[in-house]
Amino acid sequence: MAISHIASDWELDLLTPDPGGTDNLIASKPGGTAEDDVMIMVATGSADQNGSPYTFSINTPSGWTRIDDLNYNSFISNYYQHQTAIFRKVAGSSEPSTYNVPYYGTPGWGTATITGVVTVSTFRGVDPNDPIGDDENQTNTATTNHTAPSINVSKANNWVVHCVSIMDNVAVTPPGGSPTYTERVEGPNSIGLGVNAELSSAVYTSSGATGTKTATTGTSEVGHAFHIELNQIPPELTMELIDYVYYDV
Repeated sequence: MAISHIASDWELDLLTPDPGGTDNLIASKPGGTAEDDVMIMVATGSADQNGSPYTFSINTPSGWTRIDDLNYNSFISNYYQHQTAIFRKVAGSSEPSTYNVPYYGTPGWGTATITGVVTVSTFRGVDPNDPIGDDENQTNTATTNHTAPSINVSKANNWVVHCVSIMDNVAVTPPGGSPTYTERVEGPNSIGLGVNAELSSAVYTSSGATGTKTATTGTSEVGHAFHIELNQIPPELTMELIDYVYYDV
């Protein structure tokens, strides 16, 4: 069964978790999601600590599995933080319509306002028992080129997801070249410090290294870039196996 993109959704909010407490950003399940589909969530946030140190983390939502995460802090003059976490979930038979994504304020620090965005994308044809293959990430600072490291695609026709989060409300252009990366969702939030999360994907018709892939922004920004392999459902027998029992007569 070939992998296909079903739908995507994105939500934004301003979050103000107290130190040692959480504030939830409520994400929505994409329309058309069915049992055994695989959802990929990109949760990101930017915080301006208003001149005093402050840190936050993005905790794993209930029922989801963390794939990867990156964090960037700047404690020079103004205090800024940009964090991104990637999660996955296999859709169940009675999947909820929304998910609480907890943004957690680190105990012992001050308070700040977090500009948050969460995107959720649903893919069909991904192996529900082994959905994720190789994955890599890197932080790109003060640049218009937001590069994800190369990963090794294990099997032909697996898909590769390229995720970029930006510490500003600026548009993201997906990687160029071959294969074609198609943008599935982009979630800009212009409130507060600003943040954007973008996800694109491409099918790889042969196994091997992808090489680095670079998304671009119009202005120089801090960003996180991720490369994640989605494993296709393996070929299965479509015939029902019949057991024969022989009796001595």
